[in-house]
Amino acid sequence: MSTSTVFAVLAPLPELALRGSERVARQSSHARLAVHASAGVAGATLGALEKNVDDVPLPSAGWFWSPSHSRASVAGVVHRAAVGIDVEDAREVRTELRERVLNPAERALLDAHDAVAFLRAWTAKEALLKELHLGLGGLARCSIVAVETSDTMLVTCDGARRRVRQFVSVERVASVSTADDASVTWVILAAPFESAVEVRA
Repeated sequence: MSTSTVFAVLAPLPELALRGSERVARQSSHARLAVHASAGVAGATLGALEKNVDDVPLPSAGWFWSPSHSRASVAGVVHRAAVGIDVEDAREVRTELRERVLNPAERALLDAHDAVAFLRAWTAKEALLKELHLGLGGLARCSIVAVETSDTMLVTCDGARRRVRQFVSVERVASVSTADDASVTWVILAAPFESAVEVRA
C-alpha cells in the first residue's frame, strides 16, 4: 500500500455566458488552474501542460496530471504516479444512461435508482480510464467490484484493480484513481478561480 498523498483540488466554475467550443475551452482552462493549484499544495513545479495526439496529458517535469470539468465544477490533480480525476455535478440521471453505464451485477450492487450511487460509479470508472490513458470507449471493460465505504469503491479495468477515492457533496461527486493506491486529501475551494489560463492546442 502506498504511503503517498494526492492533493485533489475541486472548485466551482464561474457563470459562463458562452456556448459550444468557446465554453469547453474556458472550462478546460479553469480545470488547468485546478491542476496548478494541486501542484502548489503538493510542492510540485510543473513545466508545460501538454497532451499527445490522443488528448492524453503528458507528464510535466516528472509529474502526472489530470484535469476534469463539468457544467458547474472543475477538478485537478498532480501525482508522481499515473493519476486520473473526474468530477460530475450532482443531478438526476436518466434511466437509459444508468442502464448503459452499469451492468446487471453493478445495478444489483448499487441502488440502481440512486443518482448519487450512479455518479459515484460513473466518476470512479472515468477516473480509472483516465489513469490508464483509455478513452470512454473502454467504459464497458470497467467494473465496480465493491463499494467499500462512503468514499471508496473497488474498480477493475483491463486487469487493473484500483481502490478509487471519492468526494461526495450536495454539489458534486468526484473520484481519483492512482497507480500506487495513494491516499487523497480533497482541497475544496469555495469560490471559482479568478482568471483562466490559455489552453495550448
